[in-house]
Amino acid sequence: MSYPIAIVSDCGGQAMSRMMTRYLALFSNAACVGYESSSLVEASGNLVDALDALMGHEGAVVCNSAPRRDALGTNGSAIVYGTVGKVTVVSTVGVLGFLKRLVPDFTARALDMDAFMRMKCGNKSLTTHNFRGLQVIPFVLQFLKIGHDLSKVSTPHDKFPTVEPCVWLIDTIEGRPTNLKLSILRSEALWFVPGNAVWISLGETDPKELRCYERLTHIPEGGIGIYEGSSGLGDDRFLEIAVMGGSAAETLGIPTLFYTEHPQITIMKG
Repeated sequence: MSYPIAIVSDCGGQAMSRMMTRYLALFSNAACVGYESSSLVEASGNLVDALDALMGHEGAVVCNSAPRRDALGTNGSAIVYGTVGKVTVVSTVGVLGFLKRLVPDFTARALDMDAFMRMKCGNKSLTTHNFRGLQVIPFVLQFLKIGHDLSKVSTPHDKFPTVEPCVWLIDTIEGRPTNLKLSILRSEALWFVPGNAVWISLGETDPKELRCYERLTHIPEGGIGIYEGSSGLGDDRFLEIAVMGGSAAETLGIPTLFYTEHPQITIMKG
């Protein structure tokens, strides 16, 4: 039986391949998949989607994300670990906003990285850990998987980021931007009633009237609507905006390269 490991990171290309190789070396039955994320909020959504795909099975979601496009202070953020069901999570804390919203009782411990590296190296001189996604997090997962007690090199962590209403991901089909994944859960949106109309403003765009639909396929050809999307955890799903047969990103004037500032959402009832 394989051990699936989902790697969420702001690193792609050669760096992602190095991380995958490290996990394949440490876990004889590892099966790795990478989620390249260009921002903390995108990494947060990708982490939840990876966790959702793994639920009910043993596996791991690991994340090292401190994109240079985000606010200063994300580099060097705390690495925490915990579990959701049978899935082990080892991650920089800045991307756990969605997870904590969806799993309120999620508990985590923050790693003392130098202390952990001394434990790993047998108190010999420390090896570098500038690339934590390669040199620290894989070994934390390995230690947890084989049953090492890391409580002596970690402390309880209870401070998690919040995620404001925004577009956390623009889907693409053949390179063309299409649907908009929102950070709003259907369970939180009391205004979301199929058939109702709402006014939505994204970033600096003018408000636009959208109708609520139960499913994507209910949106008429050429029409724009908001519906319960595929991303989320269990029965709790994020809302999405789509144009049937077209691009919601283009229709609403959202630039393709929007990652420096995820468009904030303002919603007014129709």
